Amino acid sequence: FVFYIIIILRVLDIQFNKKKFLLNYANQQIIKEMTILPPRGIIFDRNQNILAMNKKVYDIVLIPRNKNLFLSSVTNVLNYLHISNPTIINEVKKRKKYTSIVSNRELFEKDKQYLKKIEGIFLEEKWIRYYPHASLLSKTLGFVGHENKGLSGIEYFLDEQLRGLPEKILYHQDAKGRPLKIDQRSKGDLPENITLTV
Repeated sequence: FVFYIIIILRVLDIQFNKKKFLLNYANQQIIKEMTILPPRGIIFDRNQNILAMNKKVYDIVLIPRNKNLFLSSVTNVLNYLHISNPTIINEVKKRKKYTSIVSNRELFEKDKQYLKKIEGIFLEEKWIRYYPHASLLSKTLGFVGHENKGLSGIEYFLDEQLRGLPEKILYHQDAKGRPLKIDQRSKGDLPENITLTV
């Protein structure tokens, strides 16, 4: 009888006193937020020549599902892209999960189609800042750092207009971290293009 009373009291404690805490804890495990950064606004000179723009690049990553195949997958990628990188082979041998193989690589459509067919290989699309005239007006234009944020020059002083607002997605994931369904999607604001007087 005492044993059952203890169980009932414990259930009531969980139901009423710890309900909010446990629900929040559960949501933290299964509900994740993803932020999608828009490409920054373009910077023009007074004659509408482009001084700063965006370039679409890809990170090539390995998420191995079959341990016996992941080394051959990495070798296949490096050979296809004509890259010699023994260090990444050693790194992949030590890791069992997500490993970045190549960063900020421009790819043609045929390259993407080929790489997507390789076991355990995934492409992560992103935008990087590109200055067509290299160092011309570099001190005036400044540069962009991590997470699409301007760090100096025009890129810094007009960062809010050039960056826009990111799109945020809340989604459920399963026990293995795979997305299941989108719960909420907040639309971001498009960035503004800037025309300078120089």
